[in-house]
Amino acid sequence: MRNGFITESLDGKSVAPLMGSLTDRNAGVLAVVGLPNLLLEVSSDYAMLMRISPVSAHFDPD
Repeated sequence: MRNGFITESLDGKSVAPLMGSLTDRNAGVLAVVGLPNLLLEVSSDYAMLMRISPVSAHFDPD
């Protein structure tokens, strides 16, 4: 993270209270990638789950 940031939000400020029994924001980040279409990221104050789904079976580079 950048200097002065306490979390991975756009401005570096906390987005929520600490999760669970955490007592320090410097808990690191856990990221799990399930190829080809799943991303899970957990920090001290948020969790994010992203699933990527195709909108078409056809590829159009234009």
